Amino acid sequence: MPKRILIPTDFSISSLNILKEFLKKDNGADRYDVLLTCGYHLSESITDLLFFSKHKILRSLNTEAFMDAISIIRNKYANSLNSVNVDLFSGAVQSTFDDYLEGNKIDSIVYGADSRFNRTVKRSFDLSGMIQKAKVEKIMITYKEKEARPVATDDLTVIFNTAGSFS
Repeated sequence: MPKRILIPTDFSISSLNILKEFLKKDNGADRYDVLLTCGYHLSESITDLLFFSKHKILRSLNTEAFMDAISIIRNKYANSLNSVNVDLFSGAVQSTFDDYLEGNKIDSIVYGADSRFNRTVKRSFDLSGMIQKAKVEKIMITYKEKEARPVATDDLTVIFNTAGSFS
């Protein structure tokens, strides 16, 4: 049975380096169901809540380059990955996050030691505080970026230029 891991994401291609480094260090020892999760504040407007669609929000956040990078990782680590899904967490308190982890049957949370959250949309928020307090196994991944150059979010080469190569 595959292990279920949660990885926080801000929908940038560079945020996928955590997944890539984790799979590289694991060397195909286990199979994983990966849940890439972003914190997202819901609107307080009744109209917005009536017409709320998680699917529409995810579609607007998932750039083509982000999805292409996930496909590259899926292909490279096909023996280790059972599934990769993207989701939003919209709670505001720790108990809600704990329930989210339990509901998704998360075994471990994998996060980057030096990764910085980049707010991609106005309503997104950093999950790191809730991750630290979570009552599941936490795996901290450290990696060093090869270059400290600014890269456009849609630049697919960032997946190859940071944290080592796929070879």
